[in-house]
Amino acid sequence: SQRLRPQQDLSPQMAEKNAGANAERTNQILRADDRRESRPPRKLAQKQTMPHPARRDDRRLSYFSILFDKDSGRRISRAMPDSHSDRDHAEFSPSSLKYVAGCSGFQGRSGTSAAAEKGTRIHEALEINDPSNLESEEEVSIFHEIVAEEESFLQNFINCSPVTGLEVKEDFKEIQLTVELDGTSTWGTCDRLVVFNNDTGVLIDYKTGISVIDTPEKNQQARAYTVGAFQKYKDLNEIVFVFFIPVRNETLFHTFYREDVPAIVSELSSIIKQGEIIRPKWDGGAPSIDELTPTVHCRYCKHEGKCPALGGLVIEVAKKVNPQLPDVDLEETEDPEIVEQLWVIAKIVSNWSDRLKKRAVAMA
Repeated sequence: SQRLRPQQDLSPQMAEKNAGANAERTNQILRADDRRESRPPRKLAQKQTMPHPARRDDRRLSYFSILFDKDSGRRISRAMPDSHSDRDHAEFSPSSLKYVAGCSGFQGRSGTSAAAEKGTRIHEALEINDPSNLESEEEVSIFHEIVAEEESFLQNFINCSPVTGLEVKEDFKEIQLTVELDGTSTWGTCDRLVVFNNDTGVLIDYKTGISVIDTPEKNQQARAYTVGAFQKYKDLNEIVFVFFIPVRNETLFHTFYREDVPAIVSELSSIIKQGEIIRPKWDGGAPSIDELTPTVHCRYCKHEGKCPALGGLVIEVAKKVNPQLPDVDLEETEDPEIVEQLWVIAKIVSNWSDRLKKRAVAMA
């Protein structure tokens, strides 16, 4: 895999523009997650001119439609519903597999957030190559950075190919990929797949947030999409998967080969099958402590408030702060006396957490 930074970017012309934003973005990365949405918009590395306020003409097309890129004139296949927010998700979607791999009882929260809605707007703009519906200069900046990096990456891919006359054969945006596994399956929507006139393709996913993204060879979402693409396009023998992450000044990519598929299928199958066993136990109460594994991603799980394994971890932390705390039976959370003891423990851990956050901000 490769991790591109501005000084070794495939698009050198972007380095100067991004340089002024590096310090600001570094400070953003170091701040705690719960401060992100309240943080004022970052300063732009270079002032962008906002588009005309008039909304674009309604050019949303129906299911199984064809788009034409307005700059290149190339036909782009599109086979998804109009709005990103209207789309269904698999029970164990590719984007959730990292969390399920960490804890088989993980289940994402429902609802949305300001960051998610911003990402949806940028993705929809990239889908039709039109930023006129974006709502801030920050969103417009992210859009243009992704467009420039993506164009540069694909051009370099063609220029560096040993194949003479390499050309784009098919270009799909918002492509739904079904991932057939051993005794189970999943599916998801990848942002773009470019198929060339040999046995290679480039699979692309845009990341518009500030979170750290695993490199593609370790990223379960990338691995799942890659398997789905190999299964859908039998002529492909090599796929380069790319994450464009402009807010972190990163482009991550890795080359997968068709012979990698069996090992990836085996690993993904194991993750989902274990999740299919453990997750339903929440319906009848909760899985046992030894079936759950607290991770840094617990804050994204809908069962965070009643997870016995997370409760056990909290008690362990609290006892390090105050060794005199009593043992608590986490299976008896309906007992008022137990709840009172848990409240004391929660307060201790909360105060410790607040002190740690202040220290982290001071060190940023």
